Amino acid sequence: MLNNVVPIEELSGLARARARDYETKTVNPALVEQFVTEGWAVDKPNRKSVRLRKPKSHGSHLEDRVWTLFYRMQFPLLSGKGGGELVLEPKDPGSPTTQIDVAALDNEIAIAIECKSSEQPTKRPHFQNDLAKHGLIRERFTSCSRSQFPAAHKRQVVLAMFLSNTLLNDNDRARARDQNIILFDDHDLEYYEHLVSHIGPAARYQFLADMLPGKTVPGLELRLPAVKTKMGGGSIAIPSPLPPTTY
Repeated sequence: MLNNVVPIEELSGLARARARDYETKTVNPALVEQFVTEGWAVDKPNRKSVRLRKPKSHGSHLEDRVWTLFYRMQFPLLSGKGGGELVLEPKDPGSPTTQIDVAALDNEIAIAIECKSSEQPTKRPHFQNDLAKHGLIRERFTSCSRSQFPAAHKRQVVLAMFLSNTLLNDNDRARARDQNIILFDDHDLEYYEHLVSHIGPAARYQFLADMLPGKTVPGLELRLPAVKTKMGGGSIAIPSPLPPTTY
């Protein structure tokens, strides 16, 4: 069972909160001093309450940026607050669950994303374990995404990791390739954020092409209308002009 994956139309409120680089909390005025000592600052005093704010942690901010990117690319199905929840053994009431930081699905692809970050650039000595743990969900995630969210075509399933301030060596990258897990770093995230700012949801198709180089995605096949004619003793097909594409 893949829980907490909902239609994008239900996520507008969450999208506003996740797009900010700070979090807010509304408290009783008597509690303000206590929260200020914990790093909160007064944002707006109200008649009977006070709204506080503080910067998001580095890890939370990375997850929110990644989620917001997929929201802006208009993936029809996205994980809600807290991420997706994958039940590993649905027939067992006490089965363990795995949290997926960001899950995104459309008619062509299902993506399960793990986010890892550090405040300062650093190596991850246990990166091999991070990869192995994420790779373990592939079979179950594939099965649940196809059974719970059927599509016209068989979806491609991708496992990915977004890494911030993470220093990887060649062995780390080789292990990721061996396990078929796609890695994105800070520069990649910034690139796609800028791309979606310029061309909107159409950035999704560039993103899919980058993730699945050389693979045929049925729903994205481009068919050109053509007129068959003869030239030089043989038959050729001349493509007809296509109407302008609107995104």
